[in-house]
Amino acid sequence: MSSVSKCGLVCVNRSTNLNADNSNECVFSPPDPNQKRPAGLKYEKAKEWQIPCVNVKWLGDILLGNFEALQQTQYGCYTTFGLQDPFAPTPHLVVNLLDEQNYLLQDAEAEVLFSFSLEESLRRAHVSPLFKVKYFYITPGICPSLSTMKMIMECAGGKVLSKQPSFRKLMEHKEDKSLSEILIFCENDLHLCQEYFSRGLDVHNAEFVLTGVLTQTLDYESYPLGRWWVGPSHR
Repeated sequence: MSSVSKCGLVCVNRSTNLNADNSNECVFSPPDPNQKRPAGLKYEKAKEWQIPCVNVKWLGDILLGNFEALQQTQYGCYTTFGLQDPFAPTPHLVVNLLDEQNYLLQDAEAEVLFSFSLEESLRRAHVSPLFKVKYFYITPGICPSLSTMKMIMECAGGKVLSKQPSFRKLMEHKEDKSLSEILIFCENDLHLCQEYFSRGLDVHNAEFVLTGVLTQTLDYESYPLGRWWVGPSHR
């Protein structure tokens, strides 16, 4: 059980080992796992109160089932700081992790609604990133927000361009359905699309990305942005 002392010192209650004798003993883990040595007011208070100071590896080992670590706060592996990869799990403890295949998300309603298999989507995502070698240009009025769309695309292996790709490059890929540059616009930005439309270039809405990631498919036909907008001068 975690607790916070009167001066803000974050502690972990060692009573989790079920020994009542240790119910008042605590250990302190520095908030920055990358610091080379413990320092500062919190560390000084920990020493003053004789509270053992440990690294995040100690916490990780306990989470992976090594409850003996509760009694090993003085071991070198738990009192060394500035580790190269402080969150790396101890290899022989990883076997204690449960098989994720037995706990896959089940959402039959969504699978029917979007005509896909979640299990198959996860399999495809593990085989290869959906947007690998794909570059996206997104207009500022996109919804979800530009930052959210950028995160989704990058998590799926794509890259977001900071400026519009040249028309010459886009025209080179016009007939190529494996094109590397993809334009994502929204109705609020239709006024930015006219030159793309006039050159017969494909422009997609956000669903190309959102539904694409969900189903793990690149569907170039189902999510085109409307081409009916003719501009304010023609209204």
